[in-house]
Amino acid sequence: MVRLLKTVLNGPSGLPDGYTEVEYLKASGAQYIDTDIDGKSGVRAEIGFEWGTEDIGNDRYVLAAADGYYGRCYFGTYQSKWMYGYSSYYQAGTPVADTYYKAEVSWELGNQYMKINGETLYTGENTSTLDVRWKLFLFARNQGGASWFSYAKIYYCKMWENGVLVRDYIPCLDPNNKPCMYDKISGTPFYNPRTDVADFTYGRKIIPVEYVESDGTNWIDTGVKPYQDVGCRIGYKVTGRYQSQADSNIIMCGNDSWRWGFGYRINGDTLQISGLCISGATWINYYVGTPVFSDVEYNYYNDYRFFWNGVLLREDIPHETQASNGNIWLFTSNNGGNDTSWRPGILRCYFLKMTKAGVLIKDFIPCRDENNIGYMFDKLAHRCHLKGGSSELNIGSDKKLVTTRFIKDGGSDKKTRLLNNNWLFDNYEIGEYIESSGTQYIDTGVNVNDDNKYNWRFKVKRYTSSTGGWRLDGSATMGIDAIYVGIRDSGIFVYGIGNDSNTNVAASLNVPYIYDLNIPSNYYKITQENGTDVVNITELLKGTDFNSTGLNLWLFGYSGEGRKYAGRIYFASIYNNGVLVRNFLPVKRKSDNAIGMIDLVTKQFYGNSGTGSFVFQPKG
Repeated sequence: MVRLLKTVLNGPSGLPDGYTEVEYLKASGAQYIDTDIDGKSGVRAEIGFEWGTEDIGNDRYVLAAADGYYGRCYFGTYQSKWMYGYSSYYQAGTPVADTYYKAEVSWELGNQYMKINGETLYTGENTSTLDVRWKLFLFARNQGGASWFSYAKIYYCKMWENGVLVRDYIPCLDPNNKPCMYDKISGTPFYNPRTDVADFTYGRKIIPVEYVESDGTNWIDTGVKPYQDVGCRIGYKVTGRYQSQADSNIIMCGNDSWRWGFGYRINGDTLQISGLCISGATWINYYVGTPVFSDVEYNYYNDYRFFWNGVLLREDIPHETQASNGNIWLFTSNNGGNDTSWRPGILRCYFLKMTKAGVLIKDFIPCRDENNIGYMFDKLAHRCHLKGGSSELNIGSDKKLVTTRFIKDGGSDKKTRLLNNNWLFDNYEIGEYIESSGTQYIDTGVNVNDDNKYNWRFKVKRYTSSTGGWRLDGSATMGIDAIYVGIRDSGIFVYGIGNDSNTNVAASLNVPYIYDLNIPSNYYKITQENGTDVVNITELLKGTDFNSTGLNLWLFGYSGEGRKYAGRIYFASIYNNGVLVRNFLPVKRKSDNAIGMIDLVTKQFYGNSGTGSFVFQPKG
């Protein structure tokens, strides 16, 4: 028996029940946190923080311990300079108050450095062992006690000892609303130990929601400039039109003259893709149909490709690198880089990831605060990006991080996974399989045409009885212009492209099988999994080139002739050119008990397009 156990965590960082994640903790020159990590060789840290105005020009510290003036293991500011200490101290650069910094600091043997926002300000190769005999303090310097307190805001802090992550601090409120830094490694909250002063103040609460929605008068500044090597992946849904039918409505864009971005026209059924940061770039239109949840990948790095729901819409050659004066904005274009909105869109955003030269630099999720103010939260910097414009963003329902554990045979862990999309568990019951009686089928919405007819892959776990057949099919006529895989009524396994091949590998019909069918340009490869048995079948294409029909692939059916087949499906994955375009799980929708498949790629429910009803088998 398999049981599904769920543990609900809080905030995007997955804090325990009762803890509320906040954007930062702020000191007032009197508070500190004892990290319980020794100030000695082998330590390094990464900290997201801001200096207070009172810190600049004074001797202040963010993470520090010292033994007099010669045993130094610290990071801070002094005389309006950045300051780093490993035995001796070093100064460089000029910090600014109320400005977010990502500091990377190392006190490792032979590898000392201080990096601010990726810029290296100091390096050293000292091989002498350092041990100041005091613990490192956050917000202050430990020299036999806390001193040189700062007014800093700290958004997050990670610490390593000899390459092992030993602290992963997240600012939060405990179950009694007391501010603290929760360490995810030790599972321990760290507090200000002083009782003679006021406690830390803190930033807005971070409560994940399903989406934030623009009404055409607001936007989000991503903080990223539109260089040619910047890419993104975004989940969105168009919900309205702000401009006329002929005009562009922007989903996200950096500039209207040196364009980096994409938008939509009409009622969201026509997608528009801009040029590659090239002067005078034009918009190219692609009809994509009725607005649905869309997963777009916009990749300028190396391959210059644009995918919509896994379908390649555009592929370009690189142009000259150019950045506008302003940043890329979400929900509109930063007009000319002059921080004014141009052709805004009306849409929801479910997530946004941004890369530079292939490296993830922003990981946004939609959130709200305690006053129901919506914003996009960057998980990497642990910062809130608030809206610009006149009105507030609309927000979806709250989400929580859900840890799911599948327990089998009385308690052994089968697998554990984290899902940051509790919409799945909130709205659907995941089943073992759904079963068709022979009159039900599912239209996957995946179209087979001349542009994509080769390089398909289907991976399906199925069961069928001797009285029926199961197919994943996009055929016009049996054996002609066909793409299919399934079981005939006689129990013979069949598959084909443009011809009708068959084999008897599915001799035992009472045991579920996993079929993995690859269809490259000149051969089939089928992998059948049955417990420990794996059978590979490879055949060259027979007959002439496959003439596609433009039909969609059906589950439980044969789209060309409208046939339906009895059987069970446990899961189904569909790939084109190596890109996962459908990832189906059997579900029952809680709102109306409708039975079908949920696609984890598009987050859409696919129900029965035939007559009668599927049978739903719960897990266990």
